[in-house]
Amino acid sequence: MKFSKWLDNNWQKDNMFPPPLDPQEALIFLQQYLLGEDWYIVNPLSTAQANCEVVHDILYKYSKKFRKEMKKEEK
Repeated sequence: MKFSKWLDNNWQKDNMFPPPLDPQEALIFLQQYLLGEDWYIVNPLSTAQANCEVVHDILYKYSKKFRKEMKKEEK
């Protein structure tokens, strides 16, 4: 589902604030938009472990600061 569709389905007309979004669902939206629909995990991981993979891959792809941290850790 697209985030814009989710917003349309969940927005309360009488409320000026955005609707609440479950953290897991938020992470799924970020994964789909930032890593693409072709991104997937092959290993049999729990949801919490998969979340770690998603966060790692998003940070590695979009954060220069994180890539520098990772290079320091590799040494």
